[in-house]
Amino acid sequence: MSDTSRNSNAFTRRAAIGYGAGAAAALGTGVGFATAAPSRRELTAQHAQDAPVRGGELVVSDEKAVASLDPHYESIPDPAHGLLFDRLIANRPTGDEAEPWAIEGDLAESWAFAEDGLSLTFTLRQGVTFHDGSPWDAETAVWNFNRIKSDLSVLGSQIEFVDSAEAVDASTLRLTFSEVTADPALLQIASVSQMVSMAAVEANGDEEFGRNPVGTGPCRFVEWIPDDSLRLERNPDYWQMGDDGEPLPYFDTARSLHAVDLARASVELRSGAIMAYQFPPARDIPTLMSDPNIAFVTAPATFRADLARIMINMESEPFSNKTLRQAAQYALDEAGFANAMGPGIMEPHHHLWWAPGVIGYDESIQSIGYDPDQATALLSEAGFPDGIDITLKIINRTNDRQAAQIIKQMLDQVGIRTEIEAQERVTFNEDLAEGLYQIAIIGTSILPDPESASSNFTTGGLANWG
Repeated sequence: MSDTSRNSNAFTRRAAIGYGAGAAAALGTGVGFATAAPSRRELTAQHAQDAPVRGGELVVSDEKAVASLDPHYESIPDPAHGLLFDRLIANRPTGDEAEPWAIEGDLAESWAFAEDGLSLTFTLRQGVTFHDGSPWDAETAVWNFNRIKSDLSVLGSQIEFVDSAEAVDASTLRLTFSEVTADPALLQIASVSQMVSMAAVEANGDEEFGRNPVGTGPCRFVEWIPDDSLRLERNPDYWQMGDDGEPLPYFDTARSLHAVDLARASVELRSGAIMAYQFPPARDIPTLMSDPNIAFVTAPATFRADLARIMINMESEPFSNKTLRQAAQYALDEAGFANAMGPGIMEPHHHLWWAPGVIGYDESIQSIGYDPDQATALLSEAGFPDGIDITLKIINRTNDRQAAQIIKQMLDQVGIRTEIEAQERVTFNEDLAEGLYQIAIIGTSILPDPESASSNFTTGGLANWG
């Protein structure tokens, strides 16, 4: 049986949802081709007072805009999802380098694996209701897992090992597995287990639910203006208590601003106009770190590391030519890229799905190295002695634009003349899924369990367009 006390870790969810009106924060990781941020970085407020103060509004901003507020159907969640929806269990940083992450219970109070490792039984938190008044119970949990595993969800490939979900009784959920997975299963379940109101979906349908979401989280939905903002209000019936004995959160309302330029967000963070934002440009992090009102907190890559990778379309010209692909690889300077994107912040990295300390990491596998002369020779050998023109597709956002300019400079230098095409995220994803690209930059997160990479290699997986 696992102890799931929510106060056992140095960095608990209370820190994330307990800020009052005076808080200021930014969240971010460096992003770069073949480069992994050495840690998950969080810029968080230094509080002027020891005791939390209730009231006020939490304002966060995000560079992206989302197509739906449904956590099962939107692959890139809004940062406010954590305020609308609780998870069954959650993977959270501890602040301890030796054990940087721990599984905590949200809507599950405890859990235990069967002796044969083929099932996992959860004891659910009782007395919890969704924002629409419907109950949280095992029947609703089973319905949620069936929905997550359905063809309509973007998350099902991450828990393919779950064969079935069963309500043993009103407060007991059992998941049966197709194979023995042990503790790594907890990471995968935590990553997908945001629970939504069965009553709301059945009453209004999937599409409408994506516009009017209902969860059990510390905040309730108020209004969503697509491509602009999301407004939430405090859930007065939330199950978790603050230090003052009253339900969290401490703030009364929250706003998530969408499609905000990150350069502007950095300025607004320092001025106090916003209190948090995700993925600040790497070049802004030293300035943010020097601000006495902003604390810089790190967690090791064994909790999570973020990187960007170049995807090469091997099924169409010109990169169906293996020698051309090799030329492009030799043209890319990983160390130079890391220094240009975030000096002192980022580290060169060539493993696609593994970081040091993550299960399966093999330090003996080395990068082929940076060799522009070899790149030029291979380009000629590939049949392009006078060079070649290609297009690099990216999502139109600050970090991607900066990364693309650096990559373009490296490729141009050896004769792979690169034009950058910046697209909106939806169009970008559609083009990649249909194979309408030559090369592209796409973001990736490395989680502690290598099973998290399965969706990239499994037919029909979230990130497998093969």
